[in-house]
Amino acid sequence: MPECEVCGRRIDRAKRVSIDGIVLETCNNCSTLGKVIRRKKKKAFVKRHVPLPRIQPEEVKPKELNADFSKILRERREQMKMMQKDVALKMNLPLSLIKRAESGFRPEDSVLNKLERFYKISLFEEDE
Repeated sequence: MPECEVCGRRIDRAKRVSIDGIVLETCNNCSTLGKVIRRKKKKAFVKRHVPLPRIQPEEVKPKELNADFSKILRERREQMKMMQKDVALKMNLPLSLIKRAESGFRPEDSVLNKLERFYKISLFEEDE
């Protein structure tokens, strides 16, 4: 059995009381010395599964890469008066990738998009 923290009396049910900013477990008599703190009822949390609406992906037409993209890349780099190693450093790409792209090797679309943004050019043919 708990004891009152103020008078030491054994109690069946303790009341939580704030006395001068200190929270104590007290008996009914001593609970009048401070402000009774009501116990909050715990709310039951129910997890509900809410299905997300399915979104149909739009049909994306693949872009056609310009046939002479390597020539476009090389000419634009030369217009900017940069060397391949300078482009590789600025774009944080391997030098071999820049060399291969300028010699006709088709890099991934993400790399091509990065090159387009860097050079401010379009490497893909426009579809109408």
